Amino acid sequence: MYYFKSFLEELSLKSVVKFNIITEDGEIVYLGEEIDEDKRISVKVSLGSKEYFLVMNKEYHLCMPIVKYYIEERYSQLFYLREQFFIDVIQGNKVCLDKLNEIVPFLKEGGISILIKVDGSKYEALNILKAYYYEKQVVTMLYDNELLAIGNFENIEEECKAIKELITGKLCCKCSISYGSEAFTIESIKKSYEEAKEAMNLGEKLGGKNDIYDYNEMLFEKAIFSMSDKVKKEYLKEFKDKFSNFDEEMINTIEEFISCNLNISEAAKNLYIHRNTLIYRLDKIAKDTGYDIRNFKEATIFTIAFLIWKELN
Repeated sequence: MYYFKSFLEELSLKSVVKFNIITEDGEIVYLGEEIDEDKRISVKVSLGSKEYFLVMNKEYHLCMPIVKYYIEERYSQLFYLREQFFIDVIQGNKVCLDKLNEIVPFLKEGGISILIKVDGSKYEALNILKAYYYEKQVVTMLYDNELLAIGNFENIEEECKAIKELITGKLCCKCSISYGSEAFTIESIKKSYEEAKEAMNLGEKLGGKNDIYDYNEMLFEKAIFSMSDKVKKEYLKEFKDKFSNFDEEMINTIEEFISCNLNISEAAKNLYIHRNTLIYRLDKIAKDTGYDIRNFKEATIFTIAFLIWKELN
């Protein structure tokens, strides 16, 4: 609705027909004028996946069908234009900038591309996203078989956590999220999307436990991914059999300890085990591999080898 209210004001002004739009619960979405209960008439209007009531004075009853048509048609057109606009930008097609402020009003404040992958129904997840961002300056769509949200977010990390909790909570499925840099121009929106795409690719192959990937925080993963096959084989030669012999519990422990930046207390908390239990496991890892991953230098070598092993497995 955020993008739509200026159109409603313009429609009311030009048609000289005052009207209101309210939710089924009576909450006012757009108020043109106060209308007495005994003088009002209403009709349902479909805006996207939601239904509202168009309310106006009885004296305008002949205008109601055409006002309803204009509102629904303009809403559909505006939101289709937004999605198509970003598809063209991402694909490098030429775009018309005449209505840039209308289609992308948040760009002057900075927009970020968020990519979302789900194991469940993408269409159900998209409906959840559209409902969540219905009143906000965020474009949500399905592109290249993945969910994409583009907008200005006050705290991008917290936003991604909220999206993940929302989707996993409603669909009970695995959800991975990645995001690129902040964009202030049309050209940089494409770059932000490409960064989110690369971050998702790196995260799926080399990522840790949280399933939220920030492109600008993945320098380590980028360096490993760009290694030559020869160097990767050298690492694997020493570690492959050792990693393969670890059970799921130990692999999970390694992933969590790395994700927590070698912080024992935080990793133990996330693993739901006692600190001493984690120390015991780390001692066992050191005994089996010859590398104590509580030591920064040894942990660095160990982590590189572990991520290479993950990539190839």
